[in-house]
Amino acid sequence: IKANIYALHDYKSRVSESQFKALLGFGPSLGFAIDTTGSMSNEIAGVLADVKNIIEERKGTLEEPMQYVLSPFNDPTVGPLTNTSDADTFKDNLSRLFADGGGDCPELSMQGAYDAIAAMEGNGQVIGYTDASSKDADKQSEVYSLAKEKNIKFSWSLYGSCSPYDPSYFKLANRTGGQVFILPRGQTSGVSQLANLLSRSNAADILAVAGQVSTAVVSHTFPVDSTITRLTVSITSTGATTITIKRPDGSVIAASDAGVTKVPITPA
Repeated sequence: IKANIYALHDYKSRVSESQFKALLGFGPSLGFAIDTTGSMSNEIAGVLADVKNIIEERKGTLEEPMQYVLSPFNDPTVGPLTNTSDADTFKDNLSRLFADGGGDCPELSMQGAYDAIAAMEGNGQVIGYTDASSKDADKQSEVYSLAKEKNIKFSWSLYGSCSPYDPSYFKLANRTGGQVFILPRGQTSGVSQLANLLSRSNAADILAVAGQVSTAVVSHTFPVDSTITRLTVSITSTGATTITIKRPDGSVIAASDAGVTKVPITPA
């Protein structure tokens, strides 16, 4: 025991605090890329509240980030970028955001995503918020390469879309282990809960499936055993009408069952 203590003290003296916390498996980086163009005027207040909820829910826990990154994007500019270890500084800069400008619908979302990831030390998550397609979708591969290098998951929250849902958002989320949440105008509740569940430092991905549904009924099987203390199932679909989750014994899981929590997000 003493040898381990000495070793840990030695490691801690040689690396930054964030690196030491990453070594122990907690304190990930957390970033947000937020569309601040005029078409987001009905959503921006809810988005900011949602982001603040994520920050508050992690405060004082092992999931409390060592680094917060805020990357607003507009058109034709992006920024200013916030990169801080202080939650209050982050929330103060977050509160300064408002929706304005933008001109045409497509926005510089991939540049906003890239800037967020570039500022992060790694081993974390970025959540993007937008209602528009990407003006710079050709940068998706560049964003993915950087996210892979830094072990960053990227998820998108898409609101009503002032243009068709952009395939580049789904591609980036799928390739990095994130997810796309499709929401109607004005809804933000639920995203913060799902984001917290899907990005815990002690979480492991068991199954991730993406693609088009070509049959009326689609089934996916994944292993569950006694070593699992919490199981999160998150599904995004633009066409499914019924989703059923079954236990290993074949019984159907209901939202009212003991130990089950349903996070309600209304599909767009």
